[in-house]
Amino acid sequence: QEPIFIDFHARSSGSVRIFQDLFNIKLVDIKTGEYQFSGDITGNVHKFEQLLNNVKGNLALKNAKFYYYNAALDIAFDSLFVKVGDSNIDLDHVKLEVGELYPFVLNGRIEQFPSILLDSTESKGKIYAQLNAPLIHGNQWMATLNTLKSDEPKQDLKQRDVYKVFKDINKLNPELKLSADSLKFRNLITKDIKANVYFENDSTLKLEYLDVKYKDSK
Repeated sequence: QEPIFIDFHARSSGSVRIFQDLFNIKLVDIKTGEYQFSGDITGNVHKFEQLLNNVKGNLALKNAKFYYYNAALDIAFDSLFVKVGDSNIDLDHVKLEVGELYPFVLNGRIEQFPSILLDSTESKGKIYAQLNAPLIHGNQWMATLNTLKSDEPKQDLKQRDVYKVFKDINKLNPELKLSADSLKFRNLITKDIKANVYFENDSTLKLEYLDVKYKDSK
């Protein structure tokens, strides 16, 4: 079957939940939110999924809330504005809230995002992200990891759920740069934290670079 060449300008708005069934999204459950899109769709399309590869424009989300099953976490955006083009998404100063944790600001780029969003695509996406936070509360992060939910026996399932989270993140092929004004863990408080981390595989998170300030030393 020959591909169809399309070229048109699109404007659309409505509930974010429409994307759940439209693109068969399974990683998260889209709970609430509204979207607005304005842009162009140009190129050869052989399958419905290929529409995403040909989209160029601006996407805005408002009061969007997602539920991530494997970690039993709510992920929320008060507002989100991104640029979409050439199968990539540019993230600029996106405020992200995860569960009850302190919010942080996300900057970065998602390359080949259709391969992340859809299970039916063959190409592999990649995420470059810079996470900035005024405070990282280590005790809260540990508490969040320790409360992963399930109906199965807890001792076995905690390890399996953490593994699922790592596996999901590793699929995104991320390169992460972390920056925080301060980090608190137990009775230790450090300042001006900078770190680079990456996933070696589904179960190994590696710290490539770390710079911290503790009192008058580094």
